[in-house]
Amino acid sequence: MRGILGFRRYFEYSKLMKNIIIKQLRKMRRKFKKVCNTLITSHGETISETLSKIFRRLNKQESGINGKTLFNLFESIIEPNFWLKLGNNTIYKLKDYFNFIIFLSSFNLTPEGGTQLLKSLSVVGPNADTFLYHLKKFTRKEIMELVEKLNQRIFQEAKRFLRHGVIKKAFKVAIDFTDRPYYGKKSTPSIVGGKQKASTNWFYRFAAITIIEKGVRFTLAMAPVLPFDEDVEIVDWLIKKAEKVIRIKIIEMDRGFFKSKIINYLIKNRYKFLMPAIKNKRIKKQILSFHQNKSKQCIQYRFYPSRKNSKDYEFNVFFVKNESEWTNLSEIPQTEKDILKLYHVYATNKVIRNRTNHNLKKIAAQYKERWGVETAFKMINFFQIRTSSRIFIIRLFCYLFSMVIYNLWILYNLLCKCSRENRYILPSFQLKLYILVKSLQYWTQIIMIQTKNKRLTNFCRN
Repeated sequence: MRGILGFRRYFEYSKLMKNIIIKQLRKMRRKFKKVCNTLITSHGETISETLSKIFRRLNKQESGINGKTLFNLFESIIEPNFWLKLGNNTIYKLKDYFNFIIFLSSFNLTPEGGTQLLKSLSVVGPNADTFLYHLKKFTRKEIMELVEKLNQRIFQEAKRFLRHGVIKKAFKVAIDFTDRPYYGKKSTPSIVGGKQKASTNWFYRFAAITIIEKGVRFTLAMAPVLPFDEDVEIVDWLIKKAEKVIRIKIIEMDRGFFKSKIINYLIKNRYKFLMPAIKNKRIKKQILSFHQNKSKQCIQYRFYPSRKNSKDYEFNVFFVKNESEWTNLSEIPQTEKDILKLYHVYATNKVIRNRTNHNLKKIAAQYKERWGVETAFKMINFFQIRTSSRIFIIRLFCYLFSMVIYNLWILYNLLCKCSRENRYILPSFQLKLYILVKSLQYWTQIIMIQTKNKRLTNFCRN
């Protein structure tokens, strides 16, 4: 009796789990209902058969650009240009490692977690230890060259398919830093300190330059930031790499780049820029006098005006009302702090002919596009291979390779747009992987139930 009751409970639990998965999938996207039906009709099949069914259904829905799927782009663009330092006596070849890396990045797994998941699928693949061993053979320069080569191949493909010379026009770009939290020893090289974030003050820092226009938000170049690197040198390197691919219209940055060296470099090399200015003592005085209608809304600014022989360049600093603060204003501001909160300050070297409040607001509104680089960083995290290794080379490879896959995702959606097909892949194949993970969870439970049922039947017979 116990055996029969146990069997019923397991069967009801598995059925319930299956229904919950299907409901969750249907909530996510209605257009993928057909894909969800594969889980319903896949009773009695093996895991590999179920997964292949799901892949076929998804490929039918996502195929476009003369039948090219995203996986075909992986094979045609990245695989021929990808390389590892493998010996002649290796069991697994370069293609095996390439597929393993794509598997890890798409599932957002650690190498150890990836090998365990493949074992549960009874798929034979590279081991995590051997994979990390081959990554350690890289140098920083070799990884940077590999990533640059893969990116150039993606941009060539984009230029090939884009019509009317869209890629030849000048683009707006943004430069920014991103921090990856680090929880190991402070003595580890290549980590930098910063403000507390995610319960740590230590980070692996990366700098990137990204196109911030909708539909073509490619990350053109990315570099690690080491403790003794200067911001000017990093900005110079990023701009030079970006100019190999596109022409730059304007560079947008955050207020962390409001430094004399960076601004002088940009003006000297004739790059247009737009960034918020730090409210230092001189700028605070100007805001207070502008608030009292004693000064202009746009002024000429120089970092060190007292130095006669200084090589500092002049640029425009203008003030714009902070609309959210003005709308919530209930009383007349009394203190300096309250008055300073009412204004945003921006710096630019653009020629401002008409210096009216309306025109300056338009220029300030353009800065909103800079958030394109933040969304790019967020999307790169979807493709990242997670690791707890303290070795800098492994961390560098995992993050930069995720940037390459992000660019390939942007390329696919761009090609679908150019071919006038209303197809769009969710970030990081989110839905596809969600289906796979949920189906894997379900089928692993089914296997456990089957093994337990065998034990129960043997126990009942005895």
